[in-house]
Amino acid sequence: MNVPSGIEREPVLTRLDTTTGHTSVLFLEPGSRFSPELILRHERAGIECATCHQPLSFRNDSGQLTLGHWEEHVVRCSEPKSLPSPPNTADARRMRRSEAERIAYFVNDPHVGQVEPYQVLCNVCNRWIRLRSHSTYCSIPWDAHRNTCLKKQGQLFISVSPPLTSRPLKRAKYGSAPAVKEEDVDGEYELEEPTVAMPKQDSVTLTQRVAFFANDQTVKEFDENGALCAVCSGWVAFRTDNHEVAVQAWREHRHKCPPSPVESIPSRPASPSVLQPHIRLPLPDAPNITVDLSPQQYHPPHQLRQRNAEDRRARLQSDLLIRTVEPSRVFCTLCKKWVALRRDSSYCAYPWVQHRAKCLARYERKLQEQREHGSANASTNSRPAQLVACQPSPSSPSNKTIPSHPPRHVPGYALSSVPIESTNEDLIHDDSSVVQRDEQKDKPELPKTPVKRAMRLDLNLGSDRNVFVWSSIRYLFCTTHASSDELTVSSLLAYVNAALPVDKHEEFDMREVVVAVSAASGAEFVLEGDVVRPRIG
Repeated sequence: MNVPSGIEREPVLTRLDTTTGHTSVLFLEPGSRFSPELILRHERAGIECATCHQPLSFRNDSGQLTLGHWEEHVVRCSEPKSLPSPPNTADARRMRRSEAERIAYFVNDPHVGQVEPYQVLCNVCNRWIRLRSHSTYCSIPWDAHRNTCLKKQGQLFISVSPPLTSRPLKRAKYGSAPAVKEEDVDGEYELEEPTVAMPKQDSVTLTQRVAFFANDQTVKEFDENGALCAVCSGWVAFRTDNHEVAVQAWREHRHKCPPSPVESIPSRPASPSVLQPHIRLPLPDAPNITVDLSPQQYHPPHQLRQRNAEDRRARLQSDLLIRTVEPSRVFCTLCKKWVALRRDSSYCAYPWVQHRAKCLARYERKLQEQREHGSANASTNSRPAQLVACQPSPSSPSNKTIPSHPPRHVPGYALSSVPIESTNEDLIHDDSSVVQRDEQKDKPELPKTPVKRAMRLDLNLGSDRNVFVWSSIRYLFCTTHASSDELTVSSLLAYVNAALPVDKHEEFDMREVVVAVSAASGAEFVLEGDVVRPRIG
């Protein structure tokens, strides 16, 4: 047998067949050296590549021993194999994540300033982005806005990878976007202040430099000459026009600057024109208590939503503006109305937070009007009257009313000793004299139409239902509608259905209202198309 001269007679690294226990199959590793005797000894049983396990042949077409096939195979086997292309993410179905994972996605995004269940604040354009209403913390609208907003600002997209866990995360500060640091003993994550990712220093542009300083929470203000540190209040001068040198100088200052708690770093306001009012108002049911109702004293809605049902219920009960708490609604002490909560989750406080802000604004305006009215009446006194909130005297005359809902106990306020007063008597002079008001002038004069007392109607009977429609028309034209106003059938239908007790009687439909109005149109009313008018003359 002719042995090629290129074969070296040196030991070879082999792995023998361990399944049979025989040294029949020879496994050769690329780059190993072997002798022709070793090939001849295992040629009959078989020789395979130790990397890809492909059978090898050391014979050419003429039957002579050669290394050409082995060398070609080593070249092919050592080439990097191309990985299969991933499936198209646009066509693939979106994997459903839990609420904790969706929250973690927003928490670890440095472009998110504040996060709430149905909206997020963009740090780039400083605008609130509304999310989908049928699911909390839906990231699809935010992803679309972020890509568009970053392209407009000329910034690079900073990829966010949430932690591989479905456990809830603790936020270091409301309004910041912290990053996961390490897992503590309780299984939750300690969070640290985020850092803005920058590209390689040899590719830093002016736009990227501006984005870097704009998104850094420790930068109070900056310009082309330097930046003001919000931690030490020191000015860091760059003294160069090179963007990468300026970024590196700021990084060195941050490394040397003593760390401070996250709460000490002032966050940028959402808008220079939006101010957070500091409101201190007396409660209507407890005028001796002045409660601080500023937004800083109430927890953000996203923190309420992340807790379980018992925690959310406890948070709602701790709010002094809520008298009664139920899984799907709460009773507001300011406007004396029930506020419906979300039905897909018990004790969801987001609708209450929205109502709370509007109701507080109305209540503050009402108190301001009362203060101005009281000051005008007290201007004849020798000394100015200072209005303070205090408890009214039990002997003072007032219109006592019995609430239709159970009173809620407020700390520091005895329900049995002080009756529920109207909000007009919450403010008195500092000399404990009740502010006199002319209630007759405040009340609008109603038309002197005699109100006929009738028996209770049975709305399960057709005749009584017609009478209810007729009496509703009479009441509307005696109170809110003039004879020249148009009362449409659709408006009348909405009114009578709104006046029905909840889930007690069948609601009216359009046909039933039209028939009832037509039956009475000959005597008191005239039906002109879909408009009901009172008969004149």
